[in-house]
Amino acid sequence: MAELSPVHHRVAAILHPHVWHQHSPWQVRTWLADCLRAGLVLIPPLEGWRAALIAADVVVGDHGAVTCYAAAMGKPVVLAAFDEDEVVAGTSVALLGELAPRLDPHQPLLPQLDVTSGYEPVRELVTSFPFRAAELHRELFYRKLGLSEPDSHLVQPLLPSDGLSPGSGPQALLVSGTTERLRLRAADVRPSMTGDCFLAAHTDHPVRSLRTNADVLFGTVSDEELAGVLDRTPSSLIAVSETTGVALVRGHSPVRILGSDRVVGACALHAWLSAHPNELPVTLDVDVDGRAYRFALPSLR
Repeated sequence: MAELSPVHHRVAAILHPHVWHQHSPWQVRTWLADCLRAGLVLIPPLEGWRAALIAADVVVGDHGAVTCYAAAMGKPVVLAAFDEDEVVAGTSVALLGELAPRLDPHQPLLPQLDVTSGYEPVRELVTSFPFRAAELHRELFYRKLGLSEPDSHLVQPLLPSDGLSPGSGPQALLVSGTTERLRLRAADVRPSMTGDCFLAAHTDHPVRSLRTNADVLFGTVSDEELAGVLDRTPSSLIAVSETTGVALVRGHSPVRILGSDRVVGACALHAWLSAHPNELPVTLDVDVDGRAYRFALPSLR
């Protein structure tokens, strides 16, 4: 997660239910706390993994069934771990181990995710009748019961979304670049600030050093609370409400950030003020990790 841009990537983790029940949900969330603050979506233990697989663009997995199902669905797969001693020869999982590339932890991550699928042989071992499981099982069950299959349409409920969350997004960001081009990375999984960068953090971030040293503070606070946010953190230049888009800028008039992402807008404004400390822009055009943003910043005074 430290290498991926939050602008382009969303990471979800599917853990085997045994992990949850062996160690407890509290322990799992404690182990992954920094990743959760960096925007990780943690899929619940009983339901949600199927929807996550459908939504996935690429799956990084091991020798478990979920990774094999992903390959059978035609998803690009990279193996981060594969214990061949636990895999039965001749199975779909064993075949996946022969075909899928291995993740190299010593190489940059993003290029290794640029893989194709091509796991038709795996799919053929998983199922010979894709998309027909419910239909064939109903026919089988009625035949075994000695009953006539009903003429009614087959009922196939949509996958439930209860309990699934899109995640909070990164709660702290390391931002580098210029007024025209910015790079954002999650600070919780890359806590050391190297090079010419600044820090943006949530007003409720649980790591005090990140919160109190942030150059930009963001949160779902009311406009009336923004002044208190800046007062509590003298080193901060900007405090922005994600709810209203109002931004207080130390030494300047307040503005409203109009655009698709108010946190990104506040970061772009900070980059501008670093180069033009005495001037507030009316509009900002900025490229963030390859995605173009445009912001209007009308003055509120």
